[in-house]
Amino acid sequence: MVGKKVAVNRGGTGEYLLARALEKEHVPLNQVERVYLGPADAGPAFAQGKVDAWAVWGSFLAMAETEYRGRIVATGGDIGSKNDIIYVVRTGFLEQHPDVVKSVYEVLKQQSESASNNPIEALTAYGKAFKLSPSVVNVLSKRIEKPLASINAEELNRISTVVDWFFQKGIIPKKPDVANFVVDIIK
Repeated sequence: MVGKKVAVNRGGTGEYLLARALEKEHVPLNQVERVYLGPADAGPAFAQGKVDAWAVWGSFLAMAETEYRGRIVATGGDIGSKNDIIYVVRTGFLEQHPDVVKSVYEVLKQQSESASNNPIEALTAYGKAFKLSPSVVNVLSKRIEKPLASINAEELNRISTVVDWFFQKGIIPKKPDVANFVVDIIK
């Protein structure tokens, strides 16, 4: 990948996955040209050859494989990714509407448990809602996410490790204290 252009989302999952993969292969991050694009723009750039690779996840990875004829170089598991899906809410909204936030969390939790227990049904609905091709849905059906869970001490430590790593690599300019941004909405 040295000297190649790789589409990533700035400071997000794509940049994290690229940096982890390069680190595993002992390639300095500055030896690859990161092209900062959101997934909606990165897919077409990849398909048109404007970038050489795309560090991507989820349904976008499935699209890269099926619709853009991309090949997987490494998976998150291959590179030791500790990345997660994290839901956030603005502090002001949480303070004004704690019951709404709690209700949304409960619905997300129920839906993720249902999706884990009924993956084909869930992915069919997901594919229809997001107008995904049957081939993308088929690829996604082999990669079911674990159910949603609230952040406990172990998860907080793992997330903090990822944040520390982002800071050490210079991907983010300041190192936030993750614990200051976690709220227990179950109380």
